[in-house]
Amino acid sequence: MTKKSSWSGFLSRKNDDEPDQPEDLTELSGGGATSFPDDFTDNESSDDEVSPSCKEPNCTLEPWDEETPETFPIPDDEIEKKKDLFSKELSREFGEPMEPDEEPEPEPELLTMEFSGDINVLTKYLIDEVKRFVGKKKVVLGLSGGLDSAVVAALCRQALGFERTICVYMPYGGVDKDTSLVSRLATKMMLQRFFVDIRPAVDATVASIKSIFPNAEMSKVMIGNVMARERMKVLYAVANMNDALVVGTGNKTEIYLGYSTKHGDAAADFFPIGDCLKCDVRALASHLGILQEVIDRPPSAELWEGQTDEGELGMTYNQLDALVATHIHCHITDDLLPENPQVLKDYGIDPIAAVDIFGRIVCNEHKRSMAPVFSVTHLTEG
Repeated sequence: MTKKSSWSGFLSRKNDDEPDQPEDLTELSGGGATSFPDDFTDNESSDDEVSPSCKEPNCTLEPWDEETPETFPIPDDEIEKKKDLFSKELSREFGEPMEPDEEPEPEPELLTMEFSGDINVLTKYLIDEVKRFVGKKKVVLGLSGGLDSAVVAALCRQALGFERTICVYMPYGGVDKDTSLVSRLATKMMLQRFFVDIRPAVDATVASIKSIFPNAEMSKVMIGNVMARERMKVLYAVANMNDALVVGTGNKTEIYLGYSTKHGDAAADFFPIGDCLKCDVRALASHLGILQEVIDRPPSAELWEGQTDEGELGMTYNQLDALVATHIHCHITDDLLPENPQVLKDYGIDPIAAVDIFGRIVCNEHKRSMAPVFSVTHLTEG
């Protein structure tokens, strides 16, 4: 996808070109036609009809009057200067257009840098890319009841249909507080889903490690990583049985922060929303008709009781999105923050917390890269 800022997309957008809407959500299941509920996606919006009078010029050319004072056109360079001045007056952080007298919100909505801002365009593109990448295969993904997995499941369901989208719910300890939510979510989106309790496998792994290292500390993070890897083990086993691909549900913010488990939720065959900030994922969820309860609930990896992403990372996802976008598009790191304090001021970010987040981005580069391979070819050359 061509990358352009929200502001450049705003300037280049044509009023008379409406983006294509996602294709009709009608799939075949069990030999019968099944239609999605009307509220599964936002209803297509259409502009008001233009009245016939709007198509005619609002003024007529008057015949030349010799007594009319002669006028001269403004030189092109003067026009360009005025346009540049106007653009500079309107530009804001991250290229977000604002009215000159508009008061900024305490925590403004961060527009994505990856597309021009039209959610229809983004949705259609992601659905088409899933179709192109998967081909005739099936896909398998973990459905947790969280925002990211719900959006990815909806995209795959639209792209591939009911039979080729396999969702697996994998709680630790059987039926839990999220079971009902996952069931309602899958029913609304018409997803085939399966249930696997990972507790026996996780407990067996932890017990084996304790027997080998009896004095070692079994931290919550370590046990949480065991859970994440156990879930990915289940997904790849199901994929092997169905000749399917495993879909990752991580978003761009989490991937850059390294907020994932290596060989756990960070392992997959492709990531449909891996280049979308968390704010983009929320916009997709609303557009796709995801349950509002899922959209509103605090993001959590569900690795232990009461764990939330924002609580563990120390700031909101709006603030995290701002820092990640600043790092990627403006090439600002922690040592450059004193010279670029505006993003911290606009989003109410503590400078010390910002330094910690930039440190996470750098330290977790290994999670975004293939494992190093030591080359020995040069030892046999010559």
